[in-house]
Amino acid sequence: MSAAPPLLGAIMAEGSARAQALLADVVARWGGSLRIMGLIEEPPASGEECTPGTLVSIQDGARFPLGQDLGCEAQGCTLDTGALVNAGAWVEARLNDACDLLILSKFGKMEADAGGGLLPCLLAALDAGVPVLLTISPRFSAAWGEFAGPYANALPPELAAVERWLEQITAPASPPPQ
Repeated sequence: MSAAPPLLGAIMAEGSARAQALLADVVARWGGSLRIMGLIEEPPASGEECTPGTLVSIQDGARFPLGQDLGCEAQGCTLDTGALVNAGAWVEARLNDACDLLILSKFGKMEADAGGGLLPCLLAALDAGVPVLLTISPRFSAAWGEFAGPYANALPPELAAVERWLEQITAPASPPPQ
């Protein structure tokens, strides 16, 4: 008898915009057959990779801007950690709704360094038996390995690979329409 696949899928991806687009593709293809909830990051209007974007709720479009204005001379991180925590708490409060898959934008600096950010939301979903799909930047792969160990399925940044994982964890739910 083979073991069930891990309920935690981690897309290992360079480039946040490409990774978030892949998550949006998953929602577009599987949203008709799975009840999907969670957050995908929309890039900042400036297009700067190092500037935090906005988390957008998959189910209702609620928006959680992650950047904070620290002024013209600021050189520190502009991530509004409180906004990130609030977004995670907002999703976690809705986990009691029927949900087949939770998508979280990423396991990033706040999750890796401080055990914060969206990590409480991720843990609550797993405790409830809800599969979670998220992205990991290579720079946080060591922290991810320490956190998830063998309990996650590392996925390449390819829609076909993510869909194979989804088919395994959602059986007997039907695959997306062609």
